[in-house]
Amino acid sequence: MLRINKRKAIILIPLLTIFFTLLLLNVAHTDSVSLSYKSMPHTTEGAYNFVIQKQKLDDELALATTELVLTGNHTTPFTTSLEPIVTTSITTYVYLPLVLSPPAGFGSCLTAEESKLVNLINQYRNDNGLPSVPVSKSLTEVAQWHVFDLHENNPDSGFDHGLPCNMHSWSDQGIWSPVCYTADHAYASQMWNKPREITSNVYSGNGYENAYGTAGQATATGALNGWKSSPSHVDVILEKGTWSRFDWPAIGVGIYQHHAVLWFGEQTDPQGTVTQICDVYRD
Repeated sequence: MLRINKRKAIILIPLLTIFFTLLLLNVAHTDSVSLSYKSMPHTTEGAYNFVIQKQKLDDELALATTELVLTGNHTTPFTTSLEPIVTTSITTYVYLPLVLSPPAGFGSCLTAEESKLVNLINQYRNDNGLPSVPVSKSLTEVAQWHVFDLHENNPDSGFDHGLPCNMHSWSDQGIWSPVCYTADHAYASQMWNKPREITSNVYSGNGYENAYGTAGQATATGALNGWKSSPSHVDVILEKGTWSRFDWPAIGVGIYQHHAVLWFGEQTDPQGTVTQICDVYRD
């Protein structure tokens, strides 16, 4: 017959109760704690704010319960990850949504530098007798996803059929199909298809990209100067040569860390244009 010391039982039973309760609650603490997205480096600053609000203590069992409130909009898939919180008496863990990619909002606004890039591109076109191109929500979403993917996942670091992947490549870490884009343009159609993939065919036309990379922080001026030094990139922007049959109705841009990209689309964007400037710079 198993005998349990009463004094030990008095200690063990509440501890076991706490343990299993915490598993159900997924969160425990002894003080009110505010959490920001610092544990989720991929989020746009300010887009999400996780707040652990008012705690309620059960004095008898010393159990902490809390309400976890998520503010902000989200449409991207979530998984969970363990994030440690050191409290005044114990180290516990709280399950937080892990954003595998930037939160919803990409395509909804431009940073100041991205807005500058649009203005520089359109001014360059105007100087060459071409009209300005409206800033497409769909193509800006594609562009902002891509610069993020280039920085975070380095899809341009591999090889395919003996050729290196370049900056038109996409990783396998997003809502798109991966592609190692090579200099022979063997997989060009997979790059052109990205606006359809990322917008779930809301934008139904092809998209075409100019990409720029630098060792430092990418800037609008640096990106345009880089493209202007390459005749093939100038042809895309100014609708020359192979691109002379296009009269671009939509443009999208993204700048993040060491990369800047410029997308032109074949069709007017049914989602409309981007007019809002983001409050903060994504870093």
